Amino acid sequence: CQSSLQYPLYECFKIAASNWASEGDVDHLPVGVAAVCGSAAGLISATFTTPFDLIKTRVNLRKSLSDVERTKMKELIFEEVARVYRADGLRGFFVGAGFRAAWMSLGGFVFLGSFELTKSRLDSLRS
Repeated sequence: CQSSLQYPLYECFKIAASNWASEGDVDHLPVGVAAVCGSAAGLISATFTTPFDLIKTRVNLRKSLSDVERTKMKELIFEEVARVYRADGLRGFFVGAGFRAAWMSLGGFVFLGSFELTKSRLDSLRS
């Protein structure tokens, strides 16, 4: 869920950075700029998907679910949502979001920055 939001955001941020810097070519952004775009995309996507990850983890951590209980997965999800909301309100859905966002931001910087660095090195070999 998180990466399905991170990669489109990353591409949008690269386009915005390219337009802002008047580069015009998204594929030739400086590696550092692309890495910062990856970092921002990781931070935002992790923050927005934390509630989904929280509920998924809580459902998965329940004692082993029988096949009968698996068919009631929708009910289990709603039950966990209600449990979190009753305990902590909306704030409860974002428990750990800061740490998760920091981790994904760092990961986006390193992973997507390394990707762009490798891509630029391979392009220079081709030329």
